[in-house]
Amino acid sequence: MTKTKIPEGMVNNCRLKPACQPTEVGVPVPLVTILSIVKKLSSLMMIALFLSHLASCAYLASQGHNPKVDEVAVIITIELPFNAGKTAWSSYDNTFYFADFSANEINIYRGDKRVNRIGGLGFSSDNFNKLSDITVSETGKLLALDALLKQIKQFDEKGKLVNIHQLDFTQQPVLFDVGRTGVIYIYDAALDEILIIDENLEEVIHRFGKFYFNEPVLLVSNRNSLTVYDQAVDKTFVFSNFGELKAELTGFRQIDRFDNRYQLTAGNVTVNQEDQLLILNDYRVNSFMVKGNYLFYQGDGRVTLARILYQQRKDD
Repeated sequence: MTKTKIPEGMVNNCRLKPACQPTEVGVPVPLVTILSIVKKLSSLMMIALFLSHLASCAYLASQGHNPKVDEVAVIITIELPFNAGKTAWSSYDNTFYFADFSANEINIYRGDKRVNRIGGLGFSSDNFNKLSDITVSETGKLLALDALLKQIKQFDEKGKLVNIHQLDFTQQPVLFDVGRTGVIYIYDAALDEILIIDENLEEVIHRFGKFYFNEPVLLVSNRNSLTVYDQAVDKTFVFSNFGELKAELTGFRQIDRFDNRYQLTAGNVTVNQEDQLLILNDYRVNSFMVKGNYLFYQGDGRVTLARILYQQRKDD
């Protein structure tokens, strides 16, 4: 087997270190102390997730009601010469990332112009063995998941490799996203569950979802929920951001931060608006995603980014 040469300092290896290592003053740290610290950190992270959930609930309560969708305003539609398996977008620099899973490549666009193409099958540090998902970090950096190598690779806006995070605590990571508190949600197909990983990608702080899934193809984190669409059974599972099952819905659905429910049916993305169904797309769609205040939908060689506009409260 050919060995991959990684530049020094590039890899963050997340395997557990030996039970005792010398401190700066040469005193070994007992294993029980390390385990105690790890447990405390895990508890603190779960508390942070729970407080985030409570804050979201308080925010919604302060609104008096959950605003309904008024309309969507199309920002841009991009025509692509390939099939985009997943779209990620950085609002920091208006950069689009389109994953071409069949070619193990990521295409980088500014506006409707391609500025770079990265990846490809291979054993160099910036190649992929099996590109399975992409997203962006809280600071707008591209994150790409290699399911075969069990790595998350981080790139800058120009496509330069910045870091590699080794996921040795996983078996078959295939889907992932970044939560609003900085944690990472990873669906592991071999374990058949979702792992919540700390923001440094070093520790599993919680596991959930076992026995729910058959063939999930999309995992999306929003303000106070995590949605997972399972293509095999045509169901969408909605979890709180700390793993509590909130709803099990028929069909391809997405949930926004105000709990509006979007659905893909017969090529159309729809959402309930008062007593009628609002169609949000202007061409036939085969996949979509709601992220923050934005709607992404794609089909027929096109990808559209649209801003979701909500109805004003009557007392505003």
